[in-house]
Amino acid sequence: MTRPQLPPSDDVARACLERVAVSRVFAGSPKLAAFLRFVVEETLAGRGNSVKEYSVGVGALGKPTGFDPANDSTVRVAARQLRFKLSEYFAEEGRDDALVIELPKGAYVPQFTLRKSSSQLGSASDESLLPEAAEPKSAAGTAIVPARASWTRFLKPALILGTAVAATALVTAKLAGSKQNAAETSVTTQASSIASAGKPLSIVVLPFLNLSGTDSEEYVSDGITEEITAMLARSSDLRVVARTSAFRYKATTKDVRTIASEVSANAVLEGSVRKSNDKYRVTAQLISATDGVHLWASTFDIDKTDLFKAYDDIAHSVTSEINRQLHANITRVPTRLATRDPQAHALFLEARFNWNKRTPDAIKRSVTLYGQALRRDSAYALAYAGLADAYATMAVNSITKAGESPPKAIAAAERAIQLDPTLGEPHAAIGLMRAFQYYDWTGADAEFAQAIRLSPNYSTAHAWYSITLLARGRFDEAMRELELAQQLDPLSLAHAYGVAENRFYARQWDQAEAKAKRILELDSTFLEAYKLLGKIYAFSNRPVQARAAFLKAKDTLMLVQLDTAANKHVVLRTLMKTFPAEWADQAPVWMASLEVTLGDMDAAFKWINHAHQIRQLDLVSIKVDPVFDGIRRDARYTALLRTMKLN
Repeated sequence: MTRPQLPPSDDVARACLERVAVSRVFAGSPKLAAFLRFVVEETLAGRGNSVKEYSVGVGALGKPTGFDPANDSTVRVAARQLRFKLSEYFAEEGRDDALVIELPKGAYVPQFTLRKSSSQLGSASDESLLPEAAEPKSAAGTAIVPARASWTRFLKPALILGTAVAATALVTAKLAGSKQNAAETSVTTQASSIASAGKPLSIVVLPFLNLSGTDSEEYVSDGITEEITAMLARSSDLRVVARTSAFRYKATTKDVRTIASEVSANAVLEGSVRKSNDKYRVTAQLISATDGVHLWASTFDIDKTDLFKAYDDIAHSVTSEINRQLHANITRVPTRLATRDPQAHALFLEARFNWNKRTPDAIKRSVTLYGQALRRDSAYALAYAGLADAYATMAVNSITKAGESPPKAIAAAERAIQLDPTLGEPHAAIGLMRAFQYYDWTGADAEFAQAIRLSPNYSTAHAWYSITLLARGRFDEAMRELELAQQLDPLSLAHAYGVAENRFYARQWDQAEAKAKRILELDSTFLEAYKLLGKIYAFSNRPVQARAAFLKAKDTLMLVQLDTAANKHVVLRTLMKTFPAEWADQAPVWMASLEVTLGDMDAAFKWINHAHQIRQLDLVSIKVDPVFDGIRRDARYTALLRTMKLN
């Protein structure tokens, strides 16, 4: 190590501080975290010389003003514990951190030591993570299932989850800044109860209407909704309905009480955006789900230099109003300023708008847009987090070559965490990639635990975690995570499909059938559910029903595999000869499943070994997928499970 020194910047020191304070090492030690925060902040404020035992006791540990250090060793004991915790953190969880914080013996002023050059601390974006600056070719892509292990997809993109919403005359405006108008009013004349007895507080943020007169920038109004949703989701003791469910009500004519009932919410936040000259007016109102009473309304006049503050103002006002109405004590994690560059923020919103489309071309475009945002602001943590999700999505849906996207997803997520340690979402992306790309199941568990602790309303973390548990055959634990995901995102067909798939892999055929049929009741165009239903029937010896389901799924190959005709092998071999050459790397696990159907186990293991060699992510299903039951007693299978740490 080099000699102790002041950190290169306050932001770098605070980023390191937050990373330590929210770490697993400090998870059960809130007073020690408060101790550390106090001494670091006092030092950064230039008051290091005044940090003494008394000031720490009163300012950080809750001691009364009459506290006498000479007769009370609380601070000295805590300091010893803090030194031990810091040493433990930087030796293990923070072993790769560029900056080290130490508390010297006999002193209460922290010291900062650089282990890496300042250029490695996030002062510049890592060009290896960013795509080429050139725009990708625009093309209409087929929608795919949102980022998750595509075990049953077999290269064929599934329909986008959720019923398509008809285009409307709602219009959008580009926002870029905020200045709250003084016209905030409480419009209730009576105390209206938001929460039902015994029911946790919950809220749904409906897509904001845009009344500006142009529909060319719809991503902006959607972005406002998502930003406010994300900020409210950082509140403790408040369940926030996920974006997927909320956006199913875009342009709906349903009454807010009906919507709230369908998503199990106690309150509804809705609003609109209107452009006027160079300013934008955002109106928001909070409505009780029990009686439809308007609890609060406010208008925000926004300048383009202060957009992020507007989001935070609205989220803060809503939280405060819920506390006031219910005498509740909901607290919010302080929100960091995401970026001061309005253009970078606009690029971020457009990137996320494209990522939410879930088509291959739109996801690729989101990567390009995130890259453009990061070239404008290399310290934009949320853009790195979005980039990580985009790379992870491409990996699990075989949009890129096997092994290409996972390292980029992890690197982007780690950079996001370095810049903003309070973000939980990047930990989920790391967890998914650690499990599927590197078979680091223990490391994945730790990342998901961190993601859920930091972002308890992030349904995707629970859903992705369930997939990694499912791969290990831990069906009940996986179901519990899926149930939590469904509570947060009740209308998500992705989560509903995950439940049906879980029951299928657990060989609970009746339950799986019921869950798959329920999906089709909600969306009869969801072909993946028909395919899953066909497989359920096939493995439970109901070939007639299986054939009907595969016909509805328009899956010729599954029909051939199901066929009992004498020439089945000839037909299947003939079809396999027509497969594109690139399928060898994009779908080796699927090719292996065909060879198992044909009874050629040597050929099957050839494909399996190839999948393992190139780290094709679908391979993680091999322990639980019934299609591979025919190889369970093969020594090569046992050896593979050992290699993948699945035994």
